[in-house]
Amino acid sequence: MALEDIIKKIQQEKENQKREIEKEYAQKIEAIKKKYQEEIEKKTEELLKKALEEKEQKILQAKVQLSAETKNLVLAKKQKILDELYQEILEYLGKLSETDYLKIISKFLERCPEEGNILVTPHLKNITQKAISEKGKNLPVIETNINSKGGFIFQTTNFEIDFTFERLVKNLRENTELKVSKILFNNI
Repeated sequence: MALEDIIKKIQQEKENQKREIEKEYAQKIEAIKKKYQEEIEKKTEELLKKALEEKEQKILQAKVQLSAETKNLVLAKKQKILDELYQEILEYLGKLSETDYLKIISKFLERCPEEGNILVTPHLKNITQKAISEKGKNLPVIETNINSKGGFIFQTTNFEIDFTFERLVKNLRENTELKVSKILFNNI
């Protein structure tokens, strides 16, 4: 075997070893690429799943918030309707005929003791004195700046009883609001 053949054989073996090493590294690189590709896909899937869950959570929160806001708006509207209803009752009482007004005031006067003062707004002084006279009571009527559409305040040195229409409507509301709400808003 000549030196040239030995060199060729060594070069051939080196070339074969080189190809084997390149093949082995190519397989390792391919395995690493495959491993990282799987990890990337897994991480991508996890991130997408997490993003979807967060999106669904935000949608649920938005729905809950919208539902609460809607309920609050409906409740506010119902409250406004009730406010207007009781205000209309007060307005109605403030526009009673003299006959009807005297009937109501007479009922209030029946509940008053024999001694005390009747406090009224100036525009109701005469009609209140008329009711007191018709009841045969001797109660002084004092003009005052109470803000009232009708009625009066009975006052002694020890206590006051509020017979104003505003108090009457307030008491009426406290006693009937739930029942009125059920009637008005039963199906809402």
